[in-house]
Amino acid sequence: MFQALIGFASGVGVTMIGAVISYVFQRRAEKRHRIEETQFQVYMKLLDVYSLYFWVVSKELRGEEIRPEHKRRIRNTAWQIADLLRFEDSLLYTEDILRVLMSNEYPTAKVRYEEMDKILKKFGSLVNPRYQRLIKSISENNVIRIGTRERSVLKSTTPASM
Repeated sequence: MFQALIGFASGVGVTMIGAVISYVFQRRAEKRHRIEETQFQVYMKLLDVYSLYFWVVSKELRGEEIRPEHKRRIRNTAWQIADLLRFEDSLLYTEDILRVLMSNEYPTAKVRYEEMDKILKKFGSLVNPRYQRLIKSISENNVIRIGTRERSVLKSTTPASM
């Protein structure tokens, strides 16, 4: 009888230890997944701001006014990024991203745009390294073609350049 009671207690103990270990590993996996998902969302929204900010830089260089809808979309997306970063405080480059989106320390839009590019390269290598390598290769090839003034580049039907 005593041996049966010891066997039962040890079975319950082993089961409890297994359940606790399983719970801990599950929580870690969920946290890792949440961080990766937030990184991806921040990256995509930062890409959106970066692509819109191109127009800010070109308007600044020509001394023209930026369209109100561009300003509104950039501002809204920047605040969405800030909210995501506030939600998940453990992301790398949080300080750099917030600085480039919120700080007045950049003298021109071009300087801010260049800094955004640097951050996107660093952050993109964490989020999607394969995409980062492919898009860099495509961009370099396009620059070479533009430099040689290939007619196919000047009148491109590429969906991304329409």
